[in-house]
Amino acid sequence: MNRTTNIKVAGTYYYQGPKLFKSGLMNENSSLTLMPEPNNPHDKNAVAVYFRTHKIGHLSREVASKYQALLLSNKVSRITISRCSLNNSGSSLNLHLAIHYEAEQNLINDCLSCNTAPNKAGAYEIRYKNEPCYVGSTADLQKRCQQHSQMLQKGSHHNADLQRKFNNANGEGFTFKVVKIARSAEAALSIEASHIEALLLMNTKLLNKTADGKGYFGGTLPGQAVYLQKRKPAQITKSSLNASAGIVRPAQPNTPTDSPSTAPTINKVIIISLTLLILLWIFA
Repeated sequence: MNRTTNIKVAGTYYYQGPKLFKSGLMNENSSLTLMPEPNNPHDKNAVAVYFRTHKIGHLSREVASKYQALLLSNKVSRITISRCSLNNSGSSLNLHLAIHYEAEQNLINDCLSCNTAPNKAGAYEIRYKNEPCYVGSTADLQKRCQQHSQMLQKGSHHNADLQRKFNNANGEGFTFKVVKIARSAEAALSIEASHIEALLLMNTKLLNKTADGKGYFGGTLPGQAVYLQKRKPAQITKSSLNASAGIVRPAQPNTPTDSPSTAPTINKVIIISLTLLILLWIFA
């Protein structure tokens, strides 16, 4: 089964990548080479990234061991630049690779241990290494767990960041945890929003798209993940809390304004009357 994973390159500051990019020699869709470095004194799993004969960085430690093994097994077919730009100072690159490789054809299994989840409504976490990374809610916890498990193993999960995390970890270390059973799917959605809020207050990094778990908002487009992390309590606005609780504030009636003062009009009438009286007295 062929897969493609997008990975950011580390350490570009120390190599010739910025210079090559500025010259126009290296750009998006350029072909690259990955070179295993088992004798690297800092990391035996290191993988260097090359453009032609120029080293331009390394894969991060978190994913290097997986791709070194794939390279040594001749299972990587192609590496290209999927995104590339200079940072603000122009001294390093924001460089992402598309790595095309052959993954083992495994039978779909219960990678999240879904058989322990009940067939009831509720909120849940998908956890990685016993830390929550994705929160959801559903009318049937076991069925939803199985859906997540199948999509992740097929590489077709709707949350691209969760899928990338799953791929980079080779599907290991993920579990499904029930947060709370609910009486209905609507009640489960409210529990989900409250649980996300509580995790954010503890500076937990989540891969959910929005703070209420309902999808996209605030101009976020499909495919543009918003990392919900290290948000201060003040940043969880009243509007988002009202939205998660289903509260609709009634429109405030317009407050009537005071009518303009009539004093200037009265003064004019008095002046005109006095003028007429004086004229009558003069010509009497």
